[in-house]
Formats: sequence, structure tokens, C-alpha cells
Amino acid sequence: MKKFTFILLCFLCLSFFTVGCSDSSNLPQSEEDNTPKSNSENSVVATIYTSDKNAENLVNKEVTLSEITANTIFEELKNVDIIVPDTKLNKFDKYEDADNQTVGIIDFSNEFYNFNLGSSYESIMLDSIAKTYIENFNLDKFKILVNGEEYQSGHILFDDDDYFTKDCFN
Repeated sequence: MKKFTFILLCFLCLSFFTVGCSDSSNLPQSEEDNTPKSNSENSVVATIYTSDKNAENLVNKEVTLSEITANTIFEELKNVDIIVPDTKLNKFDKYEDADNQTVGIIDFSNEFYNFNLGSSYESIMLDSIAKTYIENFNLDKFKILVNGEEYQSGHILFDDDDYFTKDCFN
């Protein structure tokens, strides 16, 4: 009887350790909830996107903020060196267009162009900003302006009808 109890106890312990240490990343995930996650009574968790060290992929970083506003997200993007430090946020507008899509348009000061990046890094920088705002403000479309004009650099040029969309990041 003692041998049976010992084997049963070993089996139960092994079961608990196996279940407790299993990889849950393969489990089905629920639909993404775009409501900001609350970390405490007076703070929310936002997701900021940056690039990996090779500027090939976006990686996310969760940050705790007092509130999610265009300015708090903007400051976090400056803190992780996605936006040039002396850039100013001129304006951020969020509205619903005629197709019932939620659109965000951000306008930066001219200092936004004060970077020295290759085309890959520039593309990742713009994607980081777009995905960060799209996710945190639950946008369908997003546009970056500089001093009220369409974004254009030596590598990338946006037209009036060019937008980042949440579908381009899925």
C-alpha cells in the first residue's frame, strides 16, 4: 500500500510540474482587446513599437503611462529614440471618415526630418510610429505629416491618399 501511495504521489507531483511549466504560447489566443490595460488605479499600459537591432522587424515594449494621449505616446517614442528629441508634436486628429473608418493624422514639426538613417531604418521608424498610434488609439488608418505637408524624404514619399493601415501590420 505504501508503494502504491508513493507512486501515486510521484505521478501527481510530476503532473503538476508538467502543467505548470508548459508553454502556453501555443494555446489559442482570444480576440485582441484594444482597451488600454490598467496597471493600477491611476495608470494604463500602452504598447510602443521599436525596431530590432537589425531594423528588420518591429518589436513591442509595454510602458505604463498615467493616460494614453497623443502626447504621452509621442514622448515615449522619443524616449526609445524612434522620434528625434527636438521634434515637436504640432497636432494629432482622430476622426471617423465617410467609410466609417477611424483615421488618425499626426503632424510633427520640421525637426522630425533631423535624422540620418538609411531607407530600411527610416521605413522601420515610420512603421514604429504608425503601429504604435494605430494600436493605442484603435485606428484603421494613420497618416504622418510634417508641418502640415505630406511626409517626404530622400527615400520615402507619401501622397495625399497614402495611409498606414492596421491591416498592413497583421
